[in-house]
Amino acid sequence: MADAAPPHQPPPLANHRFTWPGGLSARLLLFTALIVALANLLILPPNLAASEKQSLLDRLRAAELASLVEETAPNRVVSERLSQQLLNATGVVSVAIQADGMRRLVLQAPPLPRPPARSIGVTWAR
Repeated sequence: MADAAPPHQPPPLANHRFTWPGGLSARLLLFTALIVALANLLILPPNLAASEKQSLLDRLRAAELASLVEETAPNRVVSERLSQQLLNATGVVSVAIQADGMRRLVLQAPPLPRPPARSIGVTWAR
């Protein structure tokens, strides 16, 4: 008589550890790349803010220089051509000086032919 077959047993579990191709050097390279990427993400926002602040300060200084041109002009009158050149060179729309609670418009762009439309095709009922 034949022996009874033993009950079906699954094969012993092999070591199912995650293996990375390339060994330790590849893991260190990946870890280093992740650390560098994280450091760049932490450094980026302050650098962008500093760049924006510097850009705004440059525009402010240029507008201040344009206002000084107006103050040194005879009778404080600047020709329309010179005014337009100053505004284009500084990248601003108008220059105003505030002193003693009064605001004085120094340089102004020519008025637009019509005001810009914020909402086209919308009718406001009152």
